[in-house]
Amino acid sequence: MNSETKKNRPYLRCEFYGEPYHGVAYGTVGLVYMLIKAVYAVPSMQGVQELMAAIEGSLYQILDTMGDSGVLPIKQGESSYQVNFFHGAPGAIPMLTQAAWAFPHLRDRLLDTASKAGELTWNEGFIPQDNGLSNGCAGNGYALHCLFRTYELLS
Repeated sequence: MNSETKKNRPYLRCEFYGEPYHGVAYGTVGLVYMLIKAVYAVPSMQGVQELMAAIEGSLYQILDTMGDSGVLPIKQGESSYQVNFFHGAPGAIPMLTQAAWAFPHLRDRLLDTASKAGELTWNEGFIPQDNGLSNGCAGNGYALHCLFRTYELLS
């Protein structure tokens, strides 16, 4: 895990085998998701400004990486992607929806990106060879459920 700055924002970055990795399983998305969950579990962590700034900076990095397409590349600088929970956009959806509650000033952008990732998951995410959480239908179904539940709670 490295802490760096871009546009004067600190952010967190995970490396897997020495390369920046985005996925929920071994990457920045998973790290940020767990930190957001920890902040909810231990409310006093919300007062740690450096932590909250690093989480927010990481969210900006993830949003910039996913762009307008909702695609989450596997590694930094790659254009290839997978549409499964551990390595791609479906794994980012629960983190993005959770972050929308924790960072209300970013809610519209987070939910817009989560919706685009959801559309990508719906259109390209059926994985007939596996039904598991990591690389199969269950993980992608869970991601879509998180998106549905968030919009249901907002309405």
